[in-house]
Amino acid sequence: MEKSRRGFPIYKANPFIHKIMIDARKKYIAVAKGELDVVHREDGELFSPATIGAFIQVEKNEFIKVYTNEMKSFFDLSKVGTRMMGIVFRACQKESINKSEIFLTHKVAKEIYYEISESGEELSVPSYQRGIKELIKKEFIAEHPLGSGWFYTNPNIFFNGNRMRFVKEYCQTDAFKEVKKQLLGEAKQLSLLP
Repeated sequence: MEKSRRGFPIYKANPFIHKIMIDARKKYIAVAKGELDVVHREDGELFSPATIGAFIQVEKNEFIKVYTNEMKSFFDLSKVGTRMMGIVFRACQKESINKSEIFLTHKVAKEIYYEISESGEELSVPSYQRGIKELIKKEFIAEHPLGSGWFYTNPNIFFNGNRMRFVKEYCQTDAFKEVKKQLLGEAKQLSLLP
């Protein structure tokens, strides 16, 4: 293949028309347009948003940190809410595999927090209570009929897998109005959208 003065290949056609996977050490970057088509439910029309995605390798102990930081960003969680979300996530991994309920008293939460925290801080009772209340309000967990310490977990948020995908789509204002209308019609939980 012919090369430029800079030493790079000279292409006869645009090489960027197809999806590109870039290997960037411990992560792959996907750049695509047209290969990840989205279908409008109402009229079946296809549209092809530009997509840039990163597939990142993390060690097992990093996974929960990445997850909680992304969830904090997506759901505007407070510091105590983020802390409690990490505790619930870890409790699901340890004790509630393939279940949608957990037992999480302050004592249990404190032990889990000690295990996953690097700060050496303790989880106080007021922090536990504020964190639980925030997760209930944001529909991450729900009260359970067994009473104190028992909660249902939202299986769309807490899972026992080893992969996660966070998607952000940026729309200009007029397009966002249509997207919001479609999303709110599809799912109750998306009522968090402004």
